[in-house]
Amino acid sequence: MRQFLEFVTACPRLPHGGLAAAEIAVVPAQPKGSLPRAHTCTNELQLPSYDSLEELSAKLREAMDNARGMYE
Repeated sequence: MRQFLEFVTACPRLPHGGLAAAEIAVVPAQPKGSLPRAHTCTNELQLPSYDSLEELSAKLREAMDNARGMYE
């Protein structure tokens, strides 16, 4: 959870009020199957479509692993 929060919000901790208070917007992205992207200034996760939950999990993990310390 910490790595996901840092990827999307640039802060590894939940704000007071929990996940709902983080106000993370999930928006569709192209092309299908590409890596997810995040905009930390707006707490936005750009999420392409995937063929399976396993593919989503693998792509999100890869994106988070490759983005450590780099914020957009």
